[in-house]
Amino acid sequence: MEPGRKAGLLLFEAESGACSSPRRGSAVGEVGRGQRRCLGQVLRLDQGDAMAKVVSVASKLRRDRARRLRRDQTDAEARLWEALRAGRLGGWKWRRQAPVGPFIVDFLCLEAALAVELDGAIHLDQAEHDARREAYLRVRGLQVLRFWNAEVSDDLERVCQTILSACCESDPRRCGKRIDRRA
Repeated sequence: MEPGRKAGLLLFEAESGACSSPRRGSAVGEVGRGQRRCLGQVLRLDQGDAMAKVVSVASKLRRDRARRLRRDQTDAEARLWEALRAGRLGGWKWRRQAPVGPFIVDFLCLEAALAVELDGAIHLDQAEHDARREAYLRVRGLQVLRFWNAEVSDDLERVCQTILSACCESDPRRCGKRIDRRA
């Protein structure tokens, strides 16, 4: 194997502007200003910087899926988002359909390290997946609150009070420090 080449990795040579890969015949082409595409990954180039940032295909797919989920939200998600957005609930900043590692959480407050999940009928069949997801989020330092869609529709005020109390009880040692949601 040639020096500077590792199996399965994409390398960008800043001096020559060439993109190489372990496989011959890779599709290399201009993507946009300051970017090049190599085997399904995008290298972002900073002007005057020899370092390139590799954005994996998986992270782009996760981002696109989160965007699609934000666009196609359920009625319960829309109602809760109206209550949470723009600091309407105690001044806490929320994100909706936010990627956290390999998962996408319905609502995320980084300052309180709190994730809120709304469950519909489909979650009755995927309890094991939900348990793995919740364990992953807890390891990342997030407290997870789960509500059924019917709870949000029937008693939004109680759901908001539960969320607000969980935000206020978040770890005071954190002092507003944000958690890292990328893995």
